[in-house]
Amino acid sequence: MGYITPYVPMPEVVDVGYSTPKNYQIRIYSDRGETIIANLPESIQISLGSEWDQPFNKPLTDRIAESNLFGSKSGTVGAAANLAEKVTGFSSQSKYLSVSVWTQGTGLSLDLPLVFRAFNDPVKDVTDKIVRLLQMTTPDETSVGTLVAPGPVPLGEAARALGVDIGMGETITVELGNFIRLSPVIVRQVSSDIITQYDINGNPMSATVTVSIQTPYVVTKKDIIQFFLQHSARTGA
Repeated sequence: MGYITPYVPMPEVVDVGYSTPKNYQIRIYSDRGETIIANLPESIQISLGSEWDQPFNKPLTDRIAESNLFGSKSGTVGAAANLAEKVTGFSSQSKYLSVSVWTQGTGLSLDLPLVFRAFNDPVKDVTDKIVRLLQMTTPDETSVGTLVAPGPVPLGEAARALGVDIGMGETITVELGNFIRLSPVIVRQVSSDIITQYDINGNPMSATVTVSIQTPYVVTKKDIIQFFLQHSARTGA
């Protein structure tokens, strides 16, 4: 641990993100505060999936016993069939009853490692950005002490779509270069790894912050087009 003194301000560099071409920037911003800019990492992992179930995957003998098809003898029939399976090695399990049925989709999720370094003002370049990202994970408090969820709130989003701000929720947007644009998103977690090198006033000079984000709804095929193809600068179009 220690501190670095003095550090030399660099007036020509306003922000580490702004000194990088836009194609290599991560931009996180909302309708409640300033834009946070950082350099893109070497790689980005995108996760999206669907959930499936096998609701019909039961042996036929179990279905006979459950259906009461043979009245009070259904249980006896099922037990006899189960015994026959054990003796003969044949199963009443059906391939076609094991079909997987889609139950629901998931949101698209990203883990973004952001590196902040002090170029002019350690508070503005590092500390303020960490604080702002942490605020995106925490609820707001009303004058009577009730809590408002962080990120997009359905009622607030609907009102803003009509051009009215009722003060509920926060629309957070994430842009990765000119490749992906996600809006709105939920900031699920912010983890800060603060390097213990400080300026003369005790302000950290650099930090790595991992931001975990997710879309607040199930992603559809149309959403994928919006995320990628319509945001990217298409060539040859």
